[in-house]
Amino acid sequence: MRSLDESRVEINKIDKQLIKLLQDRLKVVVDVGIYKKNNGMEIYQSDRENEVIETIINSLDTGIEFYAYRFMATLMDISRDFQHKQIGYSSHDIPKSLNKFKCGLIGNVLSHSLSPRIHNDFFNMFNIDGSYSLFQVPESKSRGIVQSLKTLGIDAANVTIPYKEVVMPQLDEISEDAIRIGSVNTIKLVNGKSYGYNTDYFGIGAMFEKGEVDIKGNDFYVLGSGGSAKSVIRYLKDKEAKNITVVTRNIQAATTFLGDIVNDIIDYNQMKNILNSYCVINTTPVGMYPNVDNTPIDSTIIKKFEVAVDLVYRPVNTQFLIEAKNQGLRTVSGLYMLVAQAVKSEEIWLNIPCTKKIIEKLFDMLSKYLEITKESLFLVGFMGAGKTTVGEKLALSLNIPFKDCDEFICNKYGMTIADIFEQYGEEYFRQIEAEALIELNSLGPAIIATGGGCVTNNTSKNFLMSKNCVYLKYGIDTLYARIKGDANRPLVDNKENLDKRLKTRDVLYQEVAKGVIECENLSVLNIVDLIINRLEQDNAYKNY
Repeated sequence: MRSLDESRVEINKIDKQLIKLLQDRLKVVVDVGIYKKNNGMEIYQSDRENEVIETIINSLDTGIEFYAYRFMATLMDISRDFQHKQIGYSSHDIPKSLNKFKCGLIGNVLSHSLSPRIHNDFFNMFNIDGSYSLFQVPESKSRGIVQSLKTLGIDAANVTIPYKEVVMPQLDEISEDAIRIGSVNTIKLVNGKSYGYNTDYFGIGAMFEKGEVDIKGNDFYVLGSGGSAKSVIRYLKDKEAKNITVVTRNIQAATTFLGDIVNDIIDYNQMKNILNSYCVINTTPVGMYPNVDNTPIDSTIIKKFEVAVDLVYRPVNTQFLIEAKNQGLRTVSGLYMLVAQAVKSEEIWLNIPCTKKIIEKLFDMLSKYLEITKESLFLVGFMGAGKTTVGEKLALSLNIPFKDCDEFICNKYGMTIADIFEQYGEEYFRQIEAEALIELNSLGPAIIATGGGCVTNNTSKNFLMSKNCVYLKYGIDTLYARIKGDANRPLVDNKENLDKRLKTRDVLYQEVAKGVIECENLSVLNIVDLIINRLEQDNAYKNY
């Protein structure tokens, strides 16, 4: 193994070689640009760049491909910029990857969307200066969606229900696939012009392939008759499904909307009479969070199939899929489709090839995120441990709500904690605190900051022992420096008495917590990172 000095000498040597190679490359780049310009050829050829990058990356050892991609993409950017300055040209197709890339999702109800996490993870993966936002548009404003994007200077957007068809007449150009499918879910804006595409079709195919759904020669029942159903039907027909039957609540409306792409349309009552078949696909929002107990069809019908597919991805295991598993069916979640269509959108926007490696990486990241946020996480610790401060930052990082138990109690009873202690005593407070913890947990997954003394109540303690809890641990010197003189804390005492109380409670905190963080000398962000790292390891907390 080299010494530090030897390693630095070697790095300097490699860097000099890289710069020399960059100089040589830029000279050739200019020659290529001049030739193309003189012969009337397109200066920028995204397919060529993508092919070069993908060929190089596929030849690399596993583990560095994403770093190599970032390196190659940056090198391509630099080369284009140098080429432009040397020979002078402009093309609206040249990606603006050296500038801030602004994009987002257009829809009506978007509060539970996972799209920002997927796309922002994509930007981080490739070191792209980009942001992905949610644009919740009321129906009354839907006719001006594309113009609003132009006015706001947005570079690109995804479109979800109910606007996939609404945006089509607003666009300057629409891809053949989107026209054939009859909906647009991806928009690119360049030099004042808008272009529409459909990546749902690609995502559906990727999902079926991932789930090993055998299409050719098999029968399919599609639940729902909206835009998603239309995309699914198109894909099934293209891949030679034997029979496709649409199941809907309004046969007349479905017939009008779907046209001649499907012949068999029945209502849900008629499903009771069907014989055994191959696959049933739910394209409706039934079972989507927060209505997770609902299912589009019951188990007596589900058991007639071999495979069940649900385009709903939150929760990943919908009640529909749970019922199907219980009946022995093979099940496929829509989560992979969501990721695949998102990566395909990025290919359209930024000319980054939509490879299976990228899709799988983002799918794994999203699956881990959903696993660690499927239930609430409780922060326990002594007063002054920073449970609220850490909790707020942690919730922001995980994009889930933050709840403070003390604040919840104050709002519910219209009194400060100190006033409740003074008027009703600590025993009464601990009782309503236990009730508050249970109520907060029932509101859905969140980061919940508990009160410092909650573990002294048996109801609270037993409840927390059954939940995911992390103990933020500090020594008495740090805690006392933070809380002394705080009139809002009814149990603040002299340092000696507080130390005795801390030692008693420390045992209780350790008892309820699945993980302990020694917080001394750590920043808030350090603590947040440690918690997330442990969460990502299958929720298997340990002391650190």
